[in-house]
Amino acid sequence: MSAIDKSIGAPVAGAEFVISALQAEGVHDVFMVPGGHNDPFMAPMVRTSGLATLVSGFEGGAAYMANGYALATGGFGVAFGIGGPGILNMATALASAAADRVPLLALSGEVPVAWEGRGGFQSASSPPLDDTAVMSGICSYSARVESPATLALHLRSALLTAVSSRSPAHLSIPLNIQQANVASRWTPLPQELRSPEFLDANAMDRVLSTVGLHRPHDRDFGRVRTPPQ
Repeated sequence: MSAIDKSIGAPVAGAEFVISALQAEGVHDVFMVPGGHNDPFMAPMVRTSGLATLVSGFEGGAAYMANGYALATGGFGVAFGIGGPGILNMATALASAAADRVPLLALSGEVPVAWEGRGGFQSASSPPLDDTAVMSGICSYSARVESPATLALHLRSALLTAVSSRSPAHLSIPLNIQQANVASRWTPLPQELRSPEFLDANAMDRVLSTVGLHRPHDRDFGRVRTPPQ
């Protein structure tokens, strides 16, 4: 059964929620390098129908393949790795995506929140190697999820940034949050964000509602041309 076929809003593990959200956004291929810090993503990846998982020899290759996927499909690419050395191996590919204005989402696994800053193996949460600090200089959005309750919010913010600004975004997800139950409802991003050439008043309302805003009720606001048939 596809992860997205489950009841919307029913509690699922954080990793499964992320995979379901990506499938709902029309992603058919994800690129990754397995590692202990992203193991919980493996099961929902392989059992979700319509989603192919392509394994790269190293994280930089996964990010470059995600870049090519975004260019070929007109959507956004997704690359998974672990934090620390894994996400840093993606740095050159993500910088290339930033320069070429290619929307990418880089997802890195991390040690559990309770272990952060304690020098755990391949942890990217300490000052000498803080992956969100490094990625914030390359990506237009880089954040670490600190609670299951904020996973959906961070994922939406990362995707909104990547798609609307056509740039790479990064999200670090600790192991305990990948495994924790998440009961959030996922609503796909408005299609108009991906094809903004023509925007009518109704489309504008849908886009603004994504970020909790509303269009002013001005008779001249939002008038646009009708797209050619």
